[in-house]
Amino acid sequence: MSPVLAFILVILVCAAGSFVQTVASFGTNIIVMALLPLFLPTGVSLAVALVGGFVTSTVLTIRFRKQICWKHIVLPMVFSVIGTVGGLIMGAGVSSSLLKRMLGVLLVLMAIWQFRFAARVRIPANSLSGGIAGIVSGLLGAFFSISAPPLVLYYSNAYDDKQRYMATLQTVFCIQGLSIIVARMGLAQWTWSSWPYLIACLIGLALGNVPGKLVFDKLDTGKFKIGVYIFMAIAGIYMIITG
Repeated sequence: MSPVLAFILVILVCAAGSFVQTVASFGTNIIVMALLPLFLPTGVSLAVALVGGFVTSTVLTIRFRKQICWKHIVLPMVFSVIGTVGGLIMGAGVSSSLLKRMLGVLLVLMAIWQFRFAARVRIPANSLSGGIAGIVSGLLGAFFSISAPPLVLYYSNAYDDKQRYMATLQTVFCIQGLSIIVARMGLAQWTWSSWPYLIACLIGLALGNVPGKLVFDKLDTGKFKIGVYIFMAIAGIYMIITG
C-alpha cells in the first residue's frame, strides 16, 4: 500500500473513531485498533490509537468540564497506572502477530459481552469495583490501546446523568491516555516512525468531532452502540484469521 493511500485511510479511520466516541462516550481506540492493523504495523497502530484516544478525550473533557465528578476519578486512575505499567512490562516480548490475534480475540469477547451480559450485569460504583475496573483498564490499554470497556461499565452504573457520565469518563480517559503514552516512551516501546500518521490522525479527529457533537443529543446511543459491537466482532474474527 502506498504511503499516500495509508495516510488517507488513517484520516478516515480516525474520523470514524472520533465520531463514535463523541456520540457514544467511547470508541476511538476500538475503531482505530480494529482497522489500522489491517494495513499498518501493530506498533504504528498502537501509537495512532493512543494519540487519537487521548486527543478525543481531552476535547470532550474540556467540553463537559463543568460536569466532572472528581471524587470518582482518583481510585480508578491510581489502579489504572498500576495496570498500565504491569501490562507494558509483561507485553514487551510479545510478537506483533500474536498481539494482533490477541486483539482479535479481545474484540470478539467484548462484542459478546455487550450483546449478552452488559445489560444484565450491574457493577456497583464502590471502591472495590473502581479499583478492579482501573487495573483491568490499565492492562488492556497497555496491551492493545483499548482501555474503555471496564471503565464504561463502572461509570455507566455510577451516573444516570448522561453529561456527568461523559465528563467523568472522558477525564479518566484523558489522564490514562497520557500516562500510557509517557510510560511507553519511558520504556522505549514507542514507535517513533508513526509520526506522519499522527498528523493524519489529528486531521481525522477534527473531521469526526463536529458531526459527532451535532448528533450527541439527538441519536439513540443504544442502537448506535449495537452497530459498533457488530463491527467489533467482524473485525476481531478477521484479525484472528489473518493475524
